[in-house]
Amino acid sequence: MFDCSGGLGSTADLDLRHQIEQILDEALIDAGCGKVVGGSIGGGEMEVHVDASSVRLAKRTIVDTLKRNDLPLPKRIARVQ
Repeated sequence: MFDCSGGLGSTADLDLRHQIEQILDEALIDAGCGKVVGGSIGGGEMEVHVDASSVRLAKRTIVDTLKRNDLPLPKRIARVQ
C-alpha cells in the first residue's frame, strides 16, 4: 500500500501506480514468484495487487525492484488469503 493524494488520487498518482505495476510485474515474473493482477486507488492510498507463489521471495523482489528503480516503497505489504 502506497500513499497518494486524497480521495481517488490524482492523474499523476494513477500514472505512478501503472508504472509500479508494470515494473513489478516484469520483476515478479522474471523471479518466478508471481505476477501483478491489478490495483486500486481510494481513501488517499493506492494498492498494487500481486498473486504470489512465494510470499517471501515476492516481498524481497518488490522492495529490491522499487529501490533499484527509485520508486517509493510501500508503507505496508499485506498478505491476503
